[in-house]
Amino acid sequence: MDEYIGIDFHKQTSYITRMYEKGNILEQIKVKTREEKLEEFLRKHIIRSKIAIETTGNWYYFYELKGT
Repeated sequence: MDEYIGIDFHKQTSYITRMYEKGNILEQIKVKTREEKLEEFLRKHIIRSKIAIETTGNWYYFYELKGT
């Protein structure tokens, strides 16, 4: 079953929700918006997930992370 990740991306803290296609929530976490913290999360989940990030002026920061 496909997993989806939604990221509410902020300067200091980001909020991440993982869920199945049907809406069943797997995990909701709060992480520091730091490269190492976000990459750690992505390495665990990016292969089997589709990711959506809120519209934000600093999207390029997240796009450049090395999660794989």
